[in-house]
Amino acid sequence: MSDNGYEWVSDWYDPDYYSKSPELNPQGPSAPVYQGRDTDNKFAKVMRGADYANAQWGAE
Repeated sequence: MSDNGYEWVSDWYDPDYYSKSPELNPQGPSAPVYQGRDTDNKFAKVMRGADYANAQWGAE
C-alpha cells in the first residue's frame, strides 16, 4: 500500500512503546497513551501507509 492512502489500525500510538515492549509479537499499548500538539491533543492511533507516491517504494 505505497500510495493508496493511510491504513487505519486499532493500535494505540506510543512513541516510547518499543523501548519497553516484548521482543516477540508486541501488541502495542492496551489503552490510549499519547496526546500532543501534532494530534490536536487527542489520543493517537497508529497509521500505516502514505497518501502520496514515492519512487523508492516502486510507485511513480
